[in-house]
Amino acid sequence: MDLAFHFVKFKPTGAVLTMTDRSKFVRYMCFSSRETAVNCVEYISLFRSTNGVFPVLDMSTDITKLQLPHKFKKRTIGDVARFFEVDTVDRDELDFMARTTNANFMYVHKFKFDKDNLKNISFTGQEVDAYVDFDEYVANLEIM
Repeated sequence: MDLAFHFVKFKPTGAVLTMTDRSKFVRYMCFSSRETAVNCVEYISLFRSTNGVFPVLDMSTDITKLQLPHKFKKRTIGDVARFFEVDTVDRDELDFMARTTNANFMYVHKFKFDKDNLKNISFTGQEVDAYVDFDEYVANLEIM
């Protein structure tokens, strides 16, 4: 069985979902199953639809304050979800990303939320730190 890494991508910009860990490292979130990634998209869409802003996944502090707008453009959960897609890569692609960009990842196995209390989520996962190949990293910078 090959390992798959499922990323939640914001289609308009191509940005990938990130979070800040307890050590203040920004990590790309990837999911061990497509179903878990889709569950995360459901959470993001429900949160945005209800609150008018996207959730912030910041574990570097005990409490993350989020300014919620008083007025915002109402969108249905389905409207928000259409802005996202799940992009899947294999282990070789993930290793290449890490070596050439110095990216760190959070490999999420379970992602749960309560529809009645969107301010609290729980997930289990493991940190995947990059091993950077300096020559490939520099070559990638020169291409950009």
